[in-house]
Amino acid sequence: MPSFIMEDKSAGENVIKDELKTIFREHIDGDGKISKHELKKAFKKLGSRLPGWRSRSALKYADTDGDGSISICEIDYLVKYAVSFGYKLQH
Repeated sequence: MPSFIMEDKSAGENVIKDELKTIFREHIDGDGKISKHELKKAFKKLGSRLPGWRSRSALKYADTDGDGSISICEIDYLVKYAVSFGYKLQH
């Protein structure tokens, strides 16, 4: 029985990650990257009380190449960051 619960939790977490990835991808503009401003809008949509601060913190965490934005290659790091703070789509 415990393995079923763990599998269910994992499946639920995958759904959350997919939903977050969709939200963040909506904020990728024509250059294929998410800017700090676009990231702020995404965190505001996710219900952050301090979206400006959260976007700066997320950028520090997920911007692995240091170019000041989140590329499609870095989006998984961004999702990992958001999940670690309990963000999920508000239904």
